[in-house]
Amino acid sequence: MKSKENNLEKNISRLVKLAGDSNKPGKVFADSLIDGALNELSGTAQSGEGKDTTMKVNWKKILAYAASILIVCGLGFGILISNVRKTSETTGEIVSLTDEIKGLVAKDYKAHRPAEIEYDEATGKPVATAEPAKPSVTQPADKIVAKLTKKEVSVLEYADSEMRAESKRGRRESQLSATSLADAATQKLVPLGIKLPKAMFKGTPPNIQGVTNLEKPLGKQRPPFYAPAGTENVALGKPVTGTDEEPIIGELEMITDGDKQASDGSYVELGPFMQSVTIDLGAEFDIYAILFWHYHSQARVYFDVIVQVADDPDFTTNVKTLFNNDNDNSSGLGVGKDMNYVETNEGKLIDAKGARARYVRLYSNGNSSNELNHYIEVEVFGKPILQKDSKMGTLGKAVDER
Repeated sequence: MKSKENNLEKNISRLVKLAGDSNKPGKVFADSLIDGALNELSGTAQSGEGKDTTMKVNWKKILAYAASILIVCGLGFGILISNVRKTSETTGEIVSLTDEIKGLVAKDYKAHRPAEIEYDEATGKPVATAEPAKPSVTQPADKIVAKLTKKEVSVLEYADSEMRAESKRGRRESQLSATSLADAATQKLVPLGIKLPKAMFKGTPPNIQGVTNLEKPLGKQRPPFYAPAGTENVALGKPVTGTDEEPIIGELEMITDGDKQASDGSYVELGPFMQSVTIDLGAEFDIYAILFWHYHSQARVYFDVIVQVADDPDFTTNVKTLFNNDNDNSSGLGVGKDMNYVETNEGKLIDAKGARARYVRLYSNGNSSNELNHYIEVEVFGKPILQKDSKMGTLGKAVDER
């Protein structure tokens, strides 16, 4: 393109020069120069037309690509809208079903609820109503179930069975707890005869560095703990098992031997990480308190301390957690709400609230001084389970009728 423009300029300059030259060439030579210049102009125009044509072809490709992209996006948006519509319809059906059940229950309650009692504002006495109070009657289940699908009925039946089972377990535990509390209420309460070991350090325990959720020292002697008369340490001399069957120091049987001193030879040292010890009381007892010492020759905090009771050695039946300061659930036994505490010669006293059980288990996971676990003594204060004999009118040991 550049060379053609240069040729055109040269031809024009030659024409201008010849026009002013006295010895100008003949007519034929001038005509040939003009024809050459015209040809150059024609070639330049044709080249421009070719470029326009190329540009037109490129725009067509771009428009084709854009149309394809719009078509794909349109299809995807259509599928998305369809799925959203289906989800919305399903949600609407569930909400509608829930509202329908609520309406049936509300209608049933309104039809059968007891008549409300009105009171005179002046005298405060109840005002007689024209319609006597009706007993609460539950609408037959088939009237509600008849409007549900088979799938919905099966789900409701499963939920009902689970609720019944849980309610049964809750009633049994409540009955046991109520029985224990009733027995305690009818008996004389006396302070537990707790004998404390010699204190190994005096004064207020210092703050343990790096320990959070630490309870403040009481600053004085612990007040007496009251329990029904006749409550005693039922763990004394009872067999003990543990996750560390071969302790680093001592034997597991030392945990219930009655020695609560902090001197060497009085404590059991277990390995690192989470460890537990389990005491078999030999029979079920109504347990009112559990008192234990980890290690009190110096101020320490033991971590993830958990105390549980149960009816079986595997802790699967009637399990109750009486104490838990594992606030991050590192033990996997649930998040505890109790606080960390500093070991002293008073030990840690847990209120068992009359829990009925045979097995007692204690967990720990190292301490603020090292990663090991220690136990000096565990005392379980309880009473044998007694019940009134309806024929003889006397008290005897309870028989497990479960």
